[in-house]
Amino acid sequence: MASVSSNYRMAVVPQKKAYETNMVYPLQQFIKQICSSNLDDYLRSADSLQQLRTEALFKANRQEKLSKLQRYYDQMSAIESKLPISESQIRIAFKW
Repeated sequence: MASVSSNYRMAVVPQKKAYETNMVYPLQQFIKQICSSNLDDYLRSADSLQQLRTEALFKANRQEKLSKLQRYYDQMSAIESKLPISESQIRIAFKW
């Protein structure tokens, strides 16, 4: 049986650290500008998205983390084409 060669080296990539981001206020301000009906439902949805982000990045245990991150990614992907998140409209600062 051949021995494992010590010539193999692994690259170490530091993990990015997530920071708390307030998505609720910018989303609610935009929603209030464009919506007149079902306003409460949309405002609750903004709160739910913020809660999902917080749970996925900061509070989830190891087993739940992947599932919550996938749900958060799916939600962010779904709203990407529907909400103008940019420097000039819905300004949300995601820090790395």
